[in-house]
Amino acid sequence: MRGNIDGDPMTTGVMIGNVPLGAEHETAIIAPVLGSTLDELKAEAHAALDAPVDILEVRLDHVLAASQASPATAKERAYAALQGVSEVASSLPLLATIRTAREGGEWDVSDDVYAELLCSITSSGLAHAIDVEVARHPAAISVILDTAEKSGLPVVLSRHFFDATPTREEMLAMLEYMATLAPADRAVAKLAVMPHTPEDVLALLGAGLEARNRLEHALMAIAMGRLGRVSRLAGGVFGSDACFATVGPESAPGQPSARALAALLER
Repeated sequence: MRGNIDGDPMTTGVMIGNVPLGAEHETAIIAPVLGSTLDELKAEAHAALDAPVDILEVRLDHVLAASQASPATAKERAYAALQGVSEVASSLPLLATIRTAREGGEWDVSDDVYAELLCSITSSGLAHAIDVEVARHPAAISVILDTAEKSGLPVVLSRHFFDATPTREEMLAMLEYMATLAPADRAVAKLAVMPHTPEDVLALLGAGLEARNRLEHALMAIAMGRLGRVSRLAGGVFGSDACFATVGPESAPGQPSARALAALLER
């Protein structure tokens, strides 16, 4: 991390590897690696070593989709991807993410397969945290979170709206719901929406700020696209404890480069 700032002591905070997320710390920079092959993943991980990055998000859905992985081969391919990235960037904590097709990802998979693979990754020790899509079947979410609790692995609870922005009240309710799923010292609540007007961006920022005042959990509240870029650059002011930035291809519309984001955060 690049240092500490004064923050709201209400936030408990969570550790992802050696990186603390919480209001008392600067906004962490998370960089996704999106390669469709192991060589591409390693190349992006290598690029992250020369960038101001705190955490690497390994987007496993790209390599799983490109290899047409079946449920029987998915674990082997996911493990190889995580091991390969770790070999290159052993100094950076890894957030393992399977972004499914229903939330803007590349892999179309059932709830059962999704839960089984994430549970396996959780128990493998290959990742420092996992991303969990909260819109999936409650039984699948429960199994994943139980496994993460037993393993002591932090989770990023995520919800994406790629077509629109819910109302401020709905977004706040979603963040509050995510905070009920896991303790504050083991979970981050992440909400990403697509704005169509400046008012949508204001609603997202307002929901994030109100959630910061109400909740103990670390938060990420993101408006995507060019219109929402201000939420990435100034998210820390409104309650976001981490932001996504690129060292290669962007994983969502509007992500700045890690270098550009770090420079703006320093200023």
